[in-house]
Amino acid sequence: MSYQWQKDNANLVDGDRISGATSPDLVLAEIEVGDTGNYRVVVTNQFGTTNSDTATVTVDVGESTVVSSMAGTYQPGSYFPVTITVMPAADVSAYNLEDTPPTGWAVASITGGGAFDADSGKVRWGPFADGKTRILMYLVTPPSGAVGTVAFQGSATFDGSDEIPIIGQRQTTRQPYQVPSLSVNAYAGLTVTGTVGQTNLIQYVTDLNETNNWITLTTLIMTNTSHLWFDPASATAPRRFYRVIPSP
Repeated sequence: MSYQWQKDNANLVDGDRISGATSPDLVLAEIEVGDTGNYRVVVTNQFGTTNSDTATVTVDVGESTVVSSMAGTYQPGSYFPVTITVMPAADVSAYNLEDTPPTGWAVASITGGGAFDADSGKVRWGPFADGKTRILMYLVTPPSGAVGTVAFQGSATFDGSDEIPIIGQRQTTRQPYQVPSLSVNAYAGLTVTGTVGQTNLIQYVTDLNETNNWITLTTLIMTNTSHLWFDPASATAPRRFYRVIPSP
């Protein structure tokens, strides 16, 4: 599995303040106002490529914020990423956080060194012994019986005492069930045999008692000794009786 973090749809690269641009964990050190933007990760495996929901980072050095982004709708059995952006205030030196998905939902691929505690049902990260901005992510899969709207709940603690809730997209609703439909068209097929180059008329009537009312459907020139011809109108038309006669 490979990762590529992007800001405003442009690929990020590791540098003086950015690390983890091609890993599950993106870290921004000494965050600046210019770091404000929309972040996402592009994840690729043997089955294809998917994008996480966008995480919007707004730089405010005076207050810590923790913002979640995820899909607003779900389908049972189909996983989706939950992205949590942690933006500590300028004076923060350490923090940790936890998030609680709905009961019974499977959790996988936790980034940032996080772990899922099955006893409490919480995803936990940290403590991180710094004040760096981090974008964390995990995958969650709704069970087959999931219904309605469900909520995620979580919080982060800064410097051991300042606890704030995770805000942003915190609810998701099951997509309406769509009844699958199948359209089948049955066409009448005629196998016409004859001499190559011969011109034939394909005709039909709807009542064999009215054989004077044959209607010509098409003129068929034999390019082979056998030709398969379909009547596309037969799928919705009344019953039809066919004949093939040489063209005058």
